[in-house]
Amino acid sequence: MLSVRLEETIEKQLTHYCTEKGVSKTHVVQEALTLWLSDTKPSHFLKADDPLVKWVGAVKSGKSTDELMRATRGDDWTVA
Repeated sequence: MLSVRLEETIEKQLTHYCTEKGVSKTHVVQEALTLWLSDTKPSHFLKADDPLVKWVGAVKSGKSTDELMRATRGDDWTVA
C-alpha cells in the first residue's frame, strides 16, 4: 500500500481525468508508474545493478487492485 500527496492542482486534474474517463485514481497512478518505470528509467532511479530491478514489472498477471476492491467492496469503493 502506498499513499501519495499531490499538489492541489495535480489532484484536481487527476480527479477531473478520472471522472471523464470513468477510472479510479489508483488505476491511473498505477498505469502512469508502470509506464514511467518501464520507459523512462532515469539514471538516478534503479541502476542496472540495483537489486530491485528484477522486481520491476514482475507482477503483471492476476487481478488489479481496482478489480479486487470492486469485488470485495463494490463499484464505489474509491468514493469517500
